[in-house]
Amino acid sequence: MKKLFIVLCLPLLVLGMASCDNKDNEPKGPETAGTEQTSPESGTPEGGESDKTVLPDEGDKPVEKPFEPTIPTENVMSRLYVDLGLSVKWAYSNYGTINSPSQVGDLVAWGAFRNKTESTWENYPYGDASQGKLDKYCLDEEYGKVDNLTTLEKADDAPASSWGGGWRMPTASEFQELIDECTWEWGTYNDMDGYLVTGPNGNSIFLSVNDADMGYYWTSELSGFSDAAMMLVFSKIGIKVLSSERISQFAIRPVIEIE
Repeated sequence: MKKLFIVLCLPLLVLGMASCDNKDNEPKGPETAGTEQTSPESGTPEGGESDKTVLPDEGDKPVEKPFEPTIPTENVMSRLYVDLGLSVKWAYSNYGTINSPSQVGDLVAWGAFRNKTESTWENYPYGDASQGKLDKYCLDEEYGKVDNLTTLEKADDAPASSWGGGWRMPTASEFQELIDECTWEWGTYNDMDGYLVTGPNGNSIFLSVNDADMGYYWTSELSGFSDAAMMLVFSKIGIKVLSSERISQFAIRPVIEIE
């Protein structure tokens, strides 16, 4: 019996994230700091009351860092990028947008270039895995024609083909590096919920939700099964690299390698 992946659904993801004992992949910002949270307006613990009756001098007031991504000045093929101090540079905004980080952009199936009203195996560009008729990126003959390709070729990588200039989809390990090495702070930017992701060097990008209160972003790699690929998924309570059916329509945040 063929092993098919079921598209991730919100209730299962939220339960899985909430019960996970591994804290390595949880946001490193205020959501998981493990310290007493304070109200940004009063500076007092949530649910408590302040006994302060005298306001501090203007010079003593802490300067709040604005919740907004770094405004980049460098671009490749007119697409801005941000150096987070990691192995690759991250695009300022999603595939399908023009330098606008709060826009969702195109939600596409894995290896596709444009979103569809309905994405099914019947209209998937690389064949129907449910009928054993995949004709590309296939690891097992029960899914189709085996070619053992595990990473999207340039012609099938949306930003590599459409943006050019060395842009491409990120790998699973590059998303994991983003999780492990950056601070993730949940908030709202330009009326969009999502994470401000701040790198070791202090620069940041904004990753918005793209399905209710969830964010889904493709990598360029298959999972261990022919009908599923790796992706980043997050909500307010957690962040993980998981897998989903290739016909799922997710966002893409491109990367580029620049010395």
